Amino acid sequence: MSDPDPLVSISILCYKHEKFVRDSIRSALSQTYENVEIVIYDDRSPDRTFEFACDEAGKYEGTKRIVLHQNPRNLGIVENYNAAWSRCSGDIIVVQCGDDRSRPTRVESIVDALSRNPGADYVFSDI
Repeated sequence: MSDPDPLVSISILCYKHEKFVRDSIRSALSQTYENVEIVIYDDRSPDRTFEFACDEAGKYEGTKRIVLHQNPRNLGIVENYNAAWSRCSGDIIVVQCGDDRSRPTRVESIVDALSRNPGADYVFSDI
């Protein structure tokens, strides 16, 4: 990793997460690491997941970029992952589901671990 401040994409994959998606998005937006984009992909949830995601994203006034997308039909988990990751611009992709929350230093810790271990391809964090 040559860039000391690489762009990190937090990929939030959602399906039927209406009870949790707001907290998931808030935790992604509260990261202490600043160079982050949030890519939220809803796999055509039959509940209000996407509505709540749009509402939460619409309230955000910070500098982090947010990409919101709802699939026109349910793709299933593998295709939804592939579709979401194809929209990520980051040098690093952090995976989070719509019912997960991240500690504020999660991304910072991942970037630090990768910078200290230049041969690493993956870093797994305790969710």
